[in-house]
Amino acid sequence: MTEGGGGRSGYSYSEEDKQKMSEKRKGEGNSNAKITENLAKEIKIRLASGDKIIDIVEEFGVNKKIVHHIKYLTSWKHLLPVLNDLLKEETSYNMSEDIARDIKIRLSQGEKINDLASEHNVSRDSVRQIKNLNSWRTLLPELNDVKYIDAPRVVRRINKNNNEPILF
Repeated sequence: MTEGGGGRSGYSYSEEDKQKMSEKRKGEGNSNAKITENLAKEIKIRLASGDKIIDIVEEFGVNKKIVHHIKYLTSWKHLLPVLNDLLKEETSYNMSEDIARDIKIRLSQGEKINDLASEHNVSRDSVRQIKNLNSWRTLLPELNDVKYIDAPRVVRRINKNNNEPILF
């Protein structure tokens, strides 16, 4: 049985060996890598300069998840580490009141969460938080009494006070 785990039965790897194996699995050395190191660098530079994920996806023809993982440092974080702090600052985005107001109004008009998130360059979860009144509750309180029900291509609102549907 191994001590420290991760090795063959009866054998344990030194910390130095573990570090070497870890380095081999980074970037293109990882058998699951979908893009090259050069492309990952280019994407990281573009993200750090403020380009939107969707623009990068369209330009390079890569999967949105790949760009997302680079932006949020779940992959390729060993490349250009000087940009990591810049990306962390950019992703800790505080939504302005104007953007929150626009999102809240447009949600009440039936616009889709994904569309609003992409347009305002915020996460879908941030938009859901507004919709579910977990954030920006005091902004436009007259919209707080509205319950949203998603239906195919139609969004109906039901007034919580009298349960009467308002169809769009």
